[in-house]
Amino acid sequence: MSGAWRWHSLAAATLDTNAFVLSKRQWHPESLITFGASLMITLGLGGAISGLLENESLEQMVANILVLPASILISLIVWFQINRRFYKVSMSVGDTFGFNRKKSLQCLLSGLIVGFVLVLAAMVLAFASAKIIESLGEDSGLASLDEDNNGVITLEEWRNADKALISLDANKDGQLSREEIMAKTNIFGDASSIIVLDTDKDMIISREEIQNAAANLASLDKNNDGQLSGEEITTKANPQKLVLFIADLVEKKRYVMLVFFVCMAVFVAPIVEEILFRGILYPAIKQIGYPRLAAIGTAILFALFHVNLVTFASLTVVALGLVVLYEFTDNLLAPIIAHAIFNASNVLMIFISSGQSSASSWIIW
Repeated sequence: MSGAWRWHSLAAATLDTNAFVLSKRQWHPESLITFGASLMITLGLGGAISGLLENESLEQMVANILVLPASILISLIVWFQINRRFYKVSMSVGDTFGFNRKKSLQCLLSGLIVGFVLVLAAMVLAFASAKIIESLGEDSGLASLDEDNNGVITLEEWRNADKALISLDANKDGQLSREEIMAKTNIFGDASSIIVLDTDKDMIISREEIQNAAANLASLDKNNDGQLSGEEITTKANPQKLVLFIADLVEKKRYVMLVFFVCMAVFVAPIVEEILFRGILYPAIKQIGYPRLAAIGTAILFALFHVNLVTFASLTVVALGLVVLYEFTDNLLAPIIAHAIFNASNVLMIFISSGQSSASSWIIW
């Protein structure tokens, strides 16, 4: 079967709900309920265990990373057993995910090519998203210091910052609590840059920290012109927490943990995410007659799964590209390879950009 014919068939499949380029998967449709239930239960238990650990600690981050692979593995075992014992459907990993299609070379080459193409496309989209966010989002916390509302916090307003900050003290206790700080979140839900005044990182801006506000605000004056303006008082596009976490490990040279996270990113994450989104969810929805919903819906779900506004558009496009690749090869190995190349490229960029906060927002995990 020629490549041109396959791509023509793929295009037709998106228009005809009865057309299937991807081979029909031989599981019982009702068995997917048990897979979903098992996945929700194991994810819930994993999340509960993670919640017992210190918030945002290394241990909690490791636990969070391990929850999804463990949950999918357990759910797959349960799902295969349910099909065999109750629905009398003999399932194998090779048949279910197309690994036995004997297209290893084609999967390798197409995965490499598509992986690098997706890296470039995702970088452009994420960079554009970051710029849009920064252009739209006013930092309402810093805006409260701009007494004349001219979009510039002058040196005089800077010096009077302690007086302006008192206006944010809703309960008049002489300090800004976590609730009062978060009351000044922007339209994207991010805390104001006034959090820079919280020098002891306890999520409370104390009376002393308010009195020292003018000195601490100097860290926001990137061009050292003695005032805050433009990008200095607008929302900064936040990178994914995991990206910042990995960058921090790089800077601190914690190589053992770096090896763990890199292996999870480059090897484990592509396998488990492709099994879930392309290997199970996509064909499950497509086989009941909704190919467009399957492609678009699972792509959006994949992007939402990564919980980051900057990378939402780019990850949606990445997911659609992986769906096309899966359709073209009929073997999940191809999107796994492309996904691994994509993650490896972004991990490399984390290493390159460590210490450069401006470069991290468009890096994708």
